[in-house]
Amino acid sequence: LTQQYQTRPCSSKSTEHQNYTSSSQEDLVYVGKLVAGSFAGGAAIKYGSALFPEITTPNLVVALLLILTPVLVAVFLLIKESRTNP
Repeated sequence: LTQQYQTRPCSSKSTEHQNYTSSSQEDLVYVGKLVAGSFAGGAAIKYGSALFPEITTPNLVVALLLILTPVLVAVFLLIKESRTNP
């Protein structure tokens, strides 16, 4: 049995440089979005209560829901995964 292999030329330095540049640009875009999101989140936390005072009123039921919902979802997902994978 004979097998034929097709070969490709090695990637040139310009292609490597282009990949590095596009990767750097993607990183800069990501960092820019992260910084913008951080500023938006900080502004929402700082000025949100002035714009929407009802979100800062104490409410035990809402507080318990905020705390317990992620925990209950995680427990449910763990139980579900443990039953599907014996």
